[in-house]
Amino acid sequence: MSQELLTQLIALLSTIIIAFLALFVALRINYFNWQKQGEFARLSYGDVLGAFAVMLMVQLVIAPILYVSAYASYLIFSSDVPITPGAFKLDQSHQAVFAIFSNLVLLFSFFIYGLLKKEKVKTFFGGRFQIKDFFIGSLSWLICTPVAAVFNGAIDLLLGLFRDQPIDQTAVQYLKQTLSSPILFSMTAILVIFIIPVIEEFLFRGFLQTWLRQYLGVNWAILVCSIIFTLFHFSREQGLDNFVILTTLFIVSCFMGYIYERQKNLLASIGLHSTFNAMATLGVVLMSGPH
Repeated sequence: MSQELLTQLIALLSTIIIAFLALFVALRINYFNWQKQGEFARLSYGDVLGAFAVMLMVQLVIAPILYVSAYASYLIFSSDVPITPGAFKLDQSHQAVFAIFSNLVLLFSFFIYGLLKKEKVKTFFGGRFQIKDFFIGSLSWLICTPVAAVFNGAIDLLLGLFRDQPIDQTAVQYLKQTLSSPILFSMTAILVIFIIPVIEEFLFRGFLQTWLRQYLGVNWAILVCSIIFTLFHFSREQGLDNFVILTTLFIVSCFMGYIYERQKNLLASIGLHSTFNAMATLGVVLMSGPH
């Protein structure tokens, strides 16, 4: 047995022990005790379809048109930038700025859509805005992360037989590309930690899971919603590492679905999602070293 394999096995064993301890503590504090009955409004198929339609329209049509139009105007009226066929090709910096821009447009669009569905959306938050639910969700990271890490480590160990170097999740690659620019990295980190969790939880837990629970029941709704959420993050660029990345996301998604149902408040799943992304972002900074 090679030294590297032995190190991985020891790390996996340590992770399993930590996961069992985390679950033991969760059981002792009655973390898994909850009421499946909820006060969520009944959603129609049109409500859910509308939310996904807003997302697709903004990401594929509205945001690109607005961004390219603004960029084209800058090129046309700037005396310092020559107009060439390649001028409209976006480099990594522009791609990062576009991602920030498009998600801000999407956040605003969901805000408008939420106003149109105000009475139903209010029930996603239990009809109240209690920040404690956000922190309960955030603390759930301490429980779900060790569990996800066990599966992550086991699958990564198996994949080591078929690939030389692991490939980072697309979002992590994206963060690393912005490290050379402190301003751009800071803006991207804010996007990943605060904005994307709100957008994705509003769409997946708020609309999709709430709608699914009407037909499938709570448990199956969490499961099916998590599968769809996980597939939403599939990327061909990740190759075999999709098995590692998507397994982790699926487990965390199940916990996000659970904490949403447990607290009957979308702030709880947003809190867990934000914390998960924040820790991933911190990991990128620590692993990349000083810049």
